[in-house]
Amino acid sequence: MLKGKLTQVAEWDNRWAKITNGQLETIAREIDLVAKGKKRIRSYLQNRSILEKEFGEIRNLNVIELGSGLGRDTLFFCLSGARATLVDESEIALEKATQLYSFFGIVPTCIKADVVNLSEHEALFRKFDVAFSGGLVEHFVGQSRKKVIKLHLDLVIPGGLIMIGVPNRLSPLYSLPHFFARLSGRTRIGELPFSSRELRHQAKIMGARETKVFGQNLIYGINEWLLRPLGYPVDRFGIPDVQVPVLDSILGFSLLLVAKR
Repeated sequence: MLKGKLTQVAEWDNRWAKITNGQLETIAREIDLVAKGKKRIRSYLQNRSILEKEFGEIRNLNVIELGSGLGRDTLFFCLSGARATLVDESEIALEKATQLYSFFGIVPTCIKADVVNLSEHEALFRKFDVAFSGGLVEHFVGQSRKKVIKLHLDLVIPGGLIMIGVPNRLSPLYSLPHFFARLSGRTRIGELPFSSRELRHQAKIMGARETKVFGQNLIYGINEWLLRPLGYPVDRFGIPDVQVPVLDSILGFSLLLVAKR
């Protein structure tokens, strides 16, 4: 295992290689429905609202996504006029991302690189309006964990925005599936989740300003991760998908850090 890194590129290559052309088409159809307002994905709506509140509009924003995988989150931004740069150490992931973007006639800039060693790409630093990652930082520990958080800040222009999504250590929606996976002997991608306090603290000591941490809507998470797969979604019974910010930030499946350089 690489120092400070819980997951090696071969594990990611294996995961991304399993994504078929048919699955990419399905993902593209879903993204198209969301972009046209015919389907709701709460995380996208939240991210779009954050950018629109900060910048007024998304059009022409220069966005970089670290550990991008398929780059789905940034693709949503591109459909509102943003420009995308995707960074991932898995060449297979970038190939799949390029194929996904092609369904919408978008050509992202793709950079194959380990985010911990991105310093050789000097032209990227202080270039972007937004540096985003979702499901990246939790795969690092120790100084590498801090270094990846700081990298987001180093990539944006002064006053630029960073957005970092990670799993929530305190959420039963996160911990229970991992617990049962261990009991059954199933292997999962190595990761160390965050608490809201740790995420905010690490960002502040790396120099972030105006830090905020949002939790994924708890009721939405219970619905999507537990009830819907069992065939009992809350909307079936007329239960409203309400937000309870205090509970969301403590028990929501994932956390989103938003901060400025």
